[in-house]
Amino acid sequence: MAIQKLLKQYCDKIINRWQNNPDSLKGVSFRFIGDTSVFSDNIRERFHVVENISSNQSIITSVINIAVNYGGRNEIIRSVNDFIKKNPGKKIT
Repeated sequence: MAIQKLLKQYCDKIINRWQNNPDSLKGVSFRFIGDTSVFSDNIRERFHVVENISSNQSIITSVINIAVNYGGRNEIIRSVNDFIKKNPGKKIT
């Protein structure tokens, strides 16, 4: 739970900074990668807000990927399941 609290505080800090001075995030885009489904609706909404406010720019010079609940095993499982869904009956090698 402490990590979720830190994520919430971090997102709030970015949102407040942008609201007070939109140019302070000029050129920076934030992306949250990984399985966000385990987080509360409150935190997922903050992820969404941060991604939206930072992606609505004409020029993006820096992308900051924040990996949350991210693991290699889950990525492999998700990729295989996506492949199976998109390619029914095709052999996986």
